Amino acid sequence: MYKFDTHIHTKYSPCSNLEIKDILDLAEEHDLHTIFVRDHNTCDGTLRAAELSRRYNVNVVRSLEAKTQFGEISIDYLTVKNCYELMKIKKKDAFDFIKLSEKRNELKENNKELIVGLMHPYSGGIRGGFDFEALYKTGYLYSYTGIINFFDYTEINGACMKVEENKKAIELAKKFDLSVVYGSDSHFKSQIGKLYSMTKTEDIRQAIVDKKVINPDVSDINYKSSIIYRIKSSIIKAIPLLK
Repeated sequence: MYKFDTHIHTKYSPCSNLEIKDILDLAEEHDLHTIFVRDHNTCDGTLRAAELSRRYNVNVVRSLEAKTQFGEISIDYLTVKNCYELMKIKKKDAFDFIKLSEKRNELKENNKELIVGLMHPYSGGIRGGFDFEALYKTGYLYSYTGIINFFDYTEINGACMKVEENKKAIELAKKFDLSVVYGSDSHFKSQIGKLYSMTKTEDIRQAIVDKKVINPDVSDINYKSSIIYRIKSSIIKAIPLLK
């Protein structure tokens, strides 16, 4: 079995203080075959992690967690060039969904590996659920099925979704035949290796696309508000400045 975690943040996210070396050390220690390193609206961390991973027995997928006006989405299996292209269309600390969608289509012409994930779709407020209704009303994607088909998978979140929210996401995936993966949403060292998916094939991307992923019981997830992570991270990052 191959273990993989689709959601690990680095210190380049405001909600995390994880050093990239620590991520890779712990991923190797926990026998994770592949990790998706992604930060909020920046590729800085994932680019560095992919570069450093050459020294480790861990595969790093370059990934971006992009905030849009309708919610957060992930774009995975990015090339280095893809990362820089995406950053060109960022406005302040967010992306316009339609422009991001058009860029995704453009990138896929030369990068067939690229996939898109629906992040914590039913978590509200600051935790960034996805507003399907608002996107539908724009007419950009002509139906709810069209909206769901935009995504290659939905992620069950190990840190920022409550059990009932995760169950709703699973129900959504079953209704629209969408692949499901589990991501730890690690912000700190103690979270790495706590939640992951598994597959029998070494090709993690293909397993996701083919829906051949083995996931844990959703009741195993221990929810905490993302506000807690942001406060804790801010305190930890501020300590060196106070010395």
